[in-house]
Amino acid sequence: MPDPVLPAPVTASGKPIAPGFRFHPTDEELITYYLKRKVEGKPMRFDVIREVNIYKHEPSDLAELSRLKTKDQEWYFFCPLEKRQNCSTVINRATKEGYWKKTGDDKKIKREGDDELIGVVKTLVYHRGRSPKGNRTNWVLYEYRLVINKLEIDSYVVCRVIRKEHFGPSTECIYAPFSEQDWDDGINEKIQQGKKHIDEDPNTVDQDDNNSEPLTRGCLPLTTLVQYKRKRQLDSFGSYNNSSQTAQDAVSSVAATLEENEVATMVPTSSSTELIDHLETEKQEMAVARETYNLDLMSAEVMVSILQGQVDALRAENEELKKTNSNKG
Repeated sequence: MPDPVLPAPVTASGKPIAPGFRFHPTDEELITYYLKRKVEGKPMRFDVIREVNIYKHEPSDLAELSRLKTKDQEWYFFCPLEKRQNCSTVINRATKEGYWKKTGDDKKIKREGDDELIGVVKTLVYHRGRSPKGNRTNWVLYEYRLVINKLEIDSYVVCRVIRKEHFGPSTECIYAPFSEQDWDDGINEKIQQGKKHIDEDPNTVDQDDNNSEPLTRGCLPLTTLVQYKRKRQLDSFGSYNNSSQTAQDAVSSVAATLEENEVATMVPTSSSTELIDHLETEKQEMAVARETYNLDLMSAEVMVSILQGQVDALRAENEELKKTNSNKG
């Protein structure tokens, strides 16, 4: 029976930047960049592959050891090879509860364009129990080994571990289905609350039994003017930075109108209530806009951090090249 497919743990520190961002290198990228730099002791731009002796751990424990915390059924590790005692060629791949058994022939990885041999991939399947009577499971391991000048380098290998739903060749997707709840940060609820306030018209009251049209409270033209002015400023600047100035203008307009029409126009209590309701609605809209702005700011900060990491890596490479050239000179 295959092991049940359970989601890998998700932690805040290892959470991807956004839905759709995945670590999915090609075979050539895994060998010529990540594995080669690991063997040569060179720095990498992103420390995404952790060094773990996976042959000392059960497959079900590897998800927690991975540096990338996702629900995808795929994990990457750098692994030092441990040879059996009194044997210089046989690698010890036995765990406490089982062993990894090779299946099929090694696959040669060639550089795209010139067909230069750069590495080999060994496919292994985890069996629970002891050889040769172990029970086959749905855990598969691809062990990538570097080849330099036709010589295999076995100090480190990079391992790609996947957990399949069924035995046999893999045809299903190993990526976890999208879960909206995993990315729910509360902004949707705030937007819905703001929309509810907007949809509820404070001017509409219960319909009279003898009338076919709904009754509306008296509304000063000034209220409409304030609403229109507020909307126009939001459309022009695309932010909530002028909200306090708009409120001041609204109060000034109210004072001026009352002063000019002190005798002709009287402000009823219901109109004051309506104005307060509109201001509350504007306050809710500004809160939603503020949350959206904060999310955009967080995304920008993450992108700046990524770019800064790339710049630091390029600087380190530049310093290495300078040292190499100076030594040659």
